[in-house]
Amino acid sequence: MDRILFLCTGNSARSQMAEGLARALGGERVQVWSAGIEPKGVHPLAVRAMAERGIDISPQQSKDLSAVPADPDVVIKSRLSAFLRERGILARSPGLG
Repeated sequence: MDRILFLCTGNSARSQMAEGLARALGGERVQVWSAGIEPKGVHPLAVRAMAERGIDISPQQSKDLSAVPADPDVVIKSRLSAFLRERGILARSPGLG
């Protein structure tokens, strides 16, 4: 069984949607989590967009990385580098913006 983590800054929309989609597509073959550096709650428009596609993410909760129960096999990040750059933790890489 593959263990997948979707990681982003707020864990409110993209990572929540990705978690729901991966769970729907992967079924019993995957364990899926999403987490954020600064969790902000699941955005209602993310819930609505996924519901329009037949996927219910309303039970999901926005969570911190420490809430992920296992070491994932795969980590997929979204906008995390922008968050780290804004706070001076990560320097801009030449040619990468």
